[in-house]
Amino acid sequence: MWACLREDSDARFPNPLPRKKWDSSPLCTLMLGPVPPRSGVVTLLTITLAAFLGPTACSNSGPTAPEDSDRIELTLRLETENFTLLYSEPDQGVIEEYASALEANYNRIANDFLMAEIPRITASFYPDQESFTASTGSMSRGNTFSSSAFGMVSQPIDLGGAIHELAHCVAFVFYPTANDPPWLAESVALYEANQRHSPTSVPCLANREFPSIQLLGYRGSCSIYHVGYTIAEFIVDEWGFAILRELILSNGDVPGILGISWDLFQLEWEAFVIDRYL
Repeated sequence: MWACLREDSDARFPNPLPRKKWDSSPLCTLMLGPVPPRSGVVTLLTITLAAFLGPTACSNSGPTAPEDSDRIELTLRLETENFTLLYSEPDQGVIEEYASALEANYNRIANDFLMAEIPRITASFYPDQESFTASTGSMSRGNTFSSSAFGMVSQPIDLGGAIHELAHCVAFVFYPTANDPPWLAESVALYEANQRHSPTSVPCLANREFPSIQLLGYRGSCSIYHVGYTIAEFIVDEWGFAILRELILSNGDVPGILGISWDLFQLEWEAFVIDRYL
């Protein structure tokens, strides 16, 4: 799952990714993901966000659940070296671009996680939010269902979102509970997909009102998707990607792996963001 976060290109990446577009219409009630439990099955948590999004966030009518008629069959298939892409006729014009982006980033992400081999990944593409939600039950724009499967809304085209879900898949091969804690799982996926949102455009960061890393949520103007890239960037910059892997394997045990308190970790991340971006 992801939001509209990427603004810049990065020399680490084999192909430039377009700016990610996000549906800004407010959702009063939505499902969160990807949060696969220890069994490896995706758990979708339903929460009401009116209290968090503010008095104007939700209208009386609110979003309506997709009809069964919105469900579509993904009858078309594209096989590449490492992926099976399932899609429908509306996506015929974009599916090759998704395939190229996934293959171009596959080895880099696998190498980051020291994976010589990962299972073939099935990626399901739905042309709009309605068909994705009706077919998967998720109101997000993308979900990783297991270490070898993810689905997403394909249009408008979002290569960063596909690479984000690929990163989740590889992380789950590396460690089956890599979704725990969410702040770390999403930070890693954002970093690997280069979904970078400039801190100067995130009010809480620009105003130096930093959120608690441990309490970061999925929604709002200062969510994990707005700040997560900088968290992973800070860890890699300060300790290297090997330590990021150790944090994943420890389910985010900051004191145990980094040898510093949570309070100091928080303060050093804030200082990193200020020094680099503000």
